[in-house]
Amino acid sequence: MPYKNVNRLAIMLRRLQATRLLKTGQKPRIDDLIVELAKYYEVKDNTIRHLRKRNTTSQASLALALKIARFFECQVEDIFVLDTDPEPVLSHNNLKDADAEKIQLTNT
Repeated sequence: MPYKNVNRLAIMLRRLQATRLLKTGQKPRIDDLIVELAKYYEVKDNTIRHLRKRNTTSQASLALALKIARFFECQVEDIFVLDTDPEPVLSHNNLKDADAEKIQLTNT
């Protein structure tokens, strides 16, 4: 079954940039954050830069994905998502109230 890897690393870096701007009053460059992340986990800067690109075929190793999530204090799934089903599966939990009412009315 084909799948695609959704990578939100660029979004997480921009959020970190905004957080640091609010805390320090200075806006760090994204490139500086990439260097910081790479140094922290002893990988090459280019590894992080390459992962930051959304349309890349490369994927982070499990160990690196876990480390990156720890750096951002979030879950791995917040950054790296394996999308095996391009069409969302509708369940009662992710339906809007209006949609749930329509389904309920048609089932009665």
